[in-house]
Amino acid sequence: MLLCSLKVKKHTVTLVSLICAAVFVFVCFFALRLSSADTITVGDKTVTLTAESEEDIGEFISALGYEADELISKREVVIPSQWNELYTSYAQTQKEQGFDLSKIKGKDAKEYTYSLKDSELFAVILVCDSRIAAAHLSRLDGSAEIEELL
Repeated sequence: MLLCSLKVKKHTVTLVSLICAAVFVFVCFFALRLSSADTITVGDKTVTLTAESEEDIGEFISALGYEADELISKREVVIPSQWNELYTSYAQTQKEQGFDLSKIKGKDAKEYTYSLKDSELFAVILVCDSRIAAAHLSRLDGSAEIEELL
């Protein structure tokens, strides 16, 4: 049998324990931030923001109480890295709904537009990195005014 002993000062054990505890707390906090970033609370329910397919986007729209009728358009867009007054206003509207467009400035995204069943509205969903990054309603009559989806 082989025995090995190690002489360690009491302060060293305390210091190592504190470092391990700090790392553990940091990892737990980081994991919680990642998991909560994939959901949004609407009323009393939690809705997932993961959008790896068009079906995921349809489920997101349904979870908000709307029924997606059909996909009208899907196009590639770039979130501007420099915002003008109009985009700043749009970003503020999105922030009030729980989306933060400042995190995706300058990134490529996909814009999905769905008609809504039995409505003159359509839903516009912006997806970046397989995550819903913004959402709003617009009118089919071509008016420029947007409405909050949430």
